[in-house]
Amino acid sequence: MSLKKPNRPSPCLPLRLPRPRTIHFAMAGTMLLVGCAPKLRGPAHSPTDDPIPLRVVHERGITGSLGERLGRVVMIRGVAVNGSTLNIKAADGNTYVRVDHVGDRALPEPMLIELRLHPFGPSKLKMPAHNERVAYVGWETGGYSGIVEHELEYVPGYADTAFSFKTYFIVVKSSE
Repeated sequence: MSLKKPNRPSPCLPLRLPRPRTIHFAMAGTMLLVGCAPKLRGPAHSPTDDPIPLRVVHERGITGSLGERLGRVVMIRGVAVNGSTLNIKAADGNTYVRVDHVGDRALPEPMLIELRLHPFGPSKLKMPAHNERVAYVGWETGGYSGIVEHELEYVPGYADTAFSFKTYFIVVKSSE
């Protein structure tokens, strides 16, 4: 199956804008979300693009940010990062790994991914300290979350990120 190409360019392109455009944002506390798409809470795409049917996702899978199919067990190596050091409100309290290797493959540039321990993993599995070199076995997974278009017309405002697909790494074994 081939995906249709949009009939018109993305609203984010070109990057050099001939005139100022409206920048949409949501602010809650210290969090600020900015986007160049016409709608804050959705992907920038042409209205003529057809959504990808879930059946196709099940058949073909999704390649994650680490370059592997979501749900494929792999070993990652990298450096642990305390989310509070990232100066991103949504990252506070989370632990990340700046992954530089997936299996035997060195990444062209490190990828930052949120780390989560498997709830039924070994009890000795603990979150790493900031800047600790780590190696883990697990898989990348993800899902959609965030504030969707028109949501705040029905519920009181709250702090969250824009509706988007986010991935994270589930750890089942420490290898160092």
